[in-house]
Parts: sequence; structure tokens; C-alpha cells
Amino acid sequence: VTTYQVPFDLLTKDGKTAGEIAHEPKLARACSRGAMRDMAGCQQVIEILQSFQEERLHALLTKARDAGKNKEAWAEIFAELDKHPSLATAPRPHTRKYSLVHHAAY
Repeated sequence: VTTYQVPFDLLTKDGKTAGEIAHEPKLARACSRGAMRDMAGCQQVIEILQSFQEERLHALLTKARDAGKNKEAWAEIFAELDKHPSLATAPRPHTRKYSLVHHAAY
């Protein structure tokens, strides 16, 4: 995710993220490949994706907090949201007082 800048919210054909797939409790055996599913590896993927999303969200929140009415800063924020739309509706980190919409309204 971080090395290759893969969007953490990239969707499958049926609209699932990698995190959602890693959370699926379905078969422990991968049907088409016949291999056992590495559940510890799935948990590791979930943790990486969550930390990556949280890092991006904190960066955006800081930029939004400091942006004020700076149109260039907001253009950068919107460009990032275009690349990673799930950040727009991501839950506010518990360490933050405001989410993106609050900063935009201010």
C-alpha cells in the first residue's frame, strides 16, 4: 500500500475493499486455489490498511485545519479526496475534535 501507493479504498468488481475482503469470515480455504487462508496475514493486512488510512486522514485534517480560506490548500485536499473518496466519510479519529466537514464549514 505505502510502497506502491495503492489506494487502500480500491474496490473489487462487486464493490469491496481489501479490508472488507480480509474481514470476511467465509471459508478458511480459498475456493479456487485450494490453499488455506492465512487468517493472521489477513489481520496484518487489516492493520496496515487501517493505519495507512488513519495517517492519510490525519494529514488531511491537519491541512484542513490550517487551510482556512486558502483555495490552493483546499484544492489539494479535494484532489486527495478524489483519489481516496472514503476519507471524506471516514470516522473522525478520537484524538481529533473536528472532521473534514467541520473544518470546511468553519
